[in-house]
Amino acid sequence: MTASYKVNQLWSSAVRSPYPRIVPVNAQPKTIVAMAGAPTLEVGYPMAFDDAELKWAPWTASGTSNTNVIKGFIYPVDVVVDATSDILGIIMLRGEIHYDDIILPSGEAEADLKLALQDGPLARGLVIRGLVEVR
Repeated sequence: MTASYKVNQLWSSAVRSPYPRIVPVNAQPKTIVAMAGAPTLEVGYPMAFDDAELKWAPWTASGTSNTNVIKGFIYPVDVVVDATSDILGIIMLRGEIHYDDIILPSGEAEADLKLALQDGPLARGLVIRGLVEVR
């Protein structure tokens, strides 16, 4: 007896990552700080480690306590932050990501994001493809 399969059953998108330009080498669950408004951090959102809270927080160009240094990206699923409690979310700490797949945080300038991406993610094992300039 031979098996019959639906046309897209063997090679459907379910067997591939929906983000082919994000190639993780090391992604780990990390504690993300509570944030007012409970925002959703989408896949590709730049993350920083808050030295004051000792937890992960969204990157911001004007941040203090090292929140202005990109150290990872949300991957492989979106994270819905809680307004009152810290949560666990998976963050890609090492790997490759294309610039076009990086989320520009609300209220941030693209020039600041590009500058932050040029200033050191490679030293931490994060390769950013699609950047015009790298320092």
